[in-house]
Amino acid sequence: MKHLWIIFLPLLMASVLTSCTDELKQAEDKIDALKDRLSTLEGKVKAINDNTHAVKVLLSEGITIEDYRMTSTGYTVTLSDGRALNITFGSSLTGVVPSVGVDGDGNWIVSVDGGKTWQAIEGATNVNDADGVIPLVKVDQFGYWNVSIDGGKTWNQILNALGLPTSADDGREAAGSYSFFTNVEYNEDDMRLHFLLNNGDSFSVQVLGSFYVQLQQYVEGDRIFRGESLTFPVVSKHIRNAVWKKVPEGFKAVFTDDGMTFKAPENGEPGLKEFELLTFSDEGYTSVITFKLTYDPDHILYDEFDRSYEVEEKGVTYNVPDPKRWNLNPRGLSDSDRYDSESYENVQVEPENSRLFMTSFKKGDDYRAASINTKNRITFGNCRVEICAFLYKNAQGAFHAFWLNTQTLSWPEGGEIDIMEHINHETTAHQTVHSNYTIYDSPMYDYTDPKYYDWFSSSNFPLKQGKPTYNPSEYHVFGVDLTDDWLIFHIDGKETFRYPNMHWESEEDITDLSWKNFADYYDVQDNRNGIGPRSDQAIVNETLKKRWREQWPFQNSDWYLIMNISIGGSWAGAVNDAELPINMYVDWVKITPLDKITPLE
Repeated sequence: MKHLWIIFLPLLMASVLTSCTDELKQAEDKIDALKDRLSTLEGKVKAINDNTHAVKVLLSEGITIEDYRMTSTGYTVTLSDGRALNITFGSSLTGVVPSVGVDGDGNWIVSVDGGKTWQAIEGATNVNDADGVIPLVKVDQFGYWNVSIDGGKTWNQILNALGLPTSADDGREAAGSYSFFTNVEYNEDDMRLHFLLNNGDSFSVQVLGSFYVQLQQYVEGDRIFRGESLTFPVVSKHIRNAVWKKVPEGFKAVFTDDGMTFKAPENGEPGLKEFELLTFSDEGYTSVITFKLTYDPDHILYDEFDRSYEVEEKGVTYNVPDPKRWNLNPRGLSDSDRYDSESYENVQVEPENSRLFMTSFKKGDDYRAASINTKNRITFGNCRVEICAFLYKNAQGAFHAFWLNTQTLSWPEGGEIDIMEHINHETTAHQTVHSNYTIYDSPMYDYTDPKYYDWFSSSNFPLKQGKPTYNPSEYHVFGVDLTDDWLIFHIDGKETFRYPNMHWESEEDITDLSWKNFADYYDVQDNRNGIGPRSDQAIVNETLKKRWREQWPFQNSDWYLIMNISIGGSWAGAVNDAELPINMYVDWVKITPLDKITPLE
């Protein structure tokens, strides 16, 4: 017997140890399972509280829905005041999960049996009370469901029908019992989103789509530059009134049926600026719309062509440069615009490469040329204008150009500034100044009579053109500085040519001229232009003084930029169709106030 106990005792001890180990393992598993369930419950607690908050907000007077979308657990609803609500639909969960709802009178109610029976949440305010508190739920340290009606300051256990605390882990299935909403559906007839609660009650909220203000050509964060008036076309529906709720300091904002205009100050802090427009519908609903613009006080324009805007032409959609700042140039009768296509087929943005692609070609029997401008969009006075471009495909008959024209005065009285003109396969950049003065009083006509030649060769007639050479097979920055005293042309930051303001203001400035010689000169000049002889001293006198005054029309403040690839004409000559198309990339365009520029080399 003694031997048996000796043998049995270890077995007994092993049995006891095994039993303790199994119980410990089971306990650990149970704890892990409880942790998992509690972790899941934390998500459900958030869902319940989100849903109670959602009902309170959705039942608020005047609230509307801007957008809604399905999620994996329910809906995300974006409200007209910018807030987002998460509406959760339930799934199976081990244990009882309470549902919080609202009855037909707006009283908060709770169910712990999957919505079969409901009881009032004692002490809770009515959902329609403006200052009412939304009930919150949680699981306490003992594993029981609690509810708070004072924003979480105090908590009370949720009791079942027997008056007992409701366990969050009682082993029963409560499929979807925490789901506040059983159905959400949009009705096109009344343009409202209808919510069906799990207690059978329902309500609806107007969807913003039934009244709205939409900006066309708008991308959030669009740039607005120093002093710029930026206008967006507007599409609106059922808007009775609108007032600006928020406008950044120094800015102005105007909303009309024709468009929405933002006016930037001349100076200020750069960065993202927010504008808020409070709109009122015909039915009295309200909506706050936020617009965001990035303010750049260092430029009048800086387009890197990193954003494109879709425009449809004849069933084809093109990515185009910003229509708020760029126009297609209309076809005309001159060499520069005779073949302008007036189509985005020739001018497109490559946003993935952040560049503008311009191309001119022959289509059928018609040449179609690329040409855009900033007329009536971006205008300017004294400044620096720069274009970074690559003329990578040339041809006989090609005529690339970046130039400035004036909006209000006719040509040539208003002047013209050719930042760069390039023809055919040349390696020369023609940088030219045009005005009444340079056209009619210039040595360009090459009069070699000695009585004119000495005077024409003097400083009285400043050179009106520079012809620097460059490599057109590379990117270059072509530019001009407009100042009170000079037009300074440059390539890649190096000055290439400058044209002076002679500052002739009175007859005394030109008393050294030989009126008789110029009378003879104008007889020749005017005969050439079909005007007839004008040797009368008074006529010549007045004509000269007028044209002297026109030596510097460049003080205008309404210059605009043109970029184009013309085809043929008297200068470029006959076109070699076999060498078409003619292409160009524009990396960026920059127009900078003089107080923000860096000196040239």
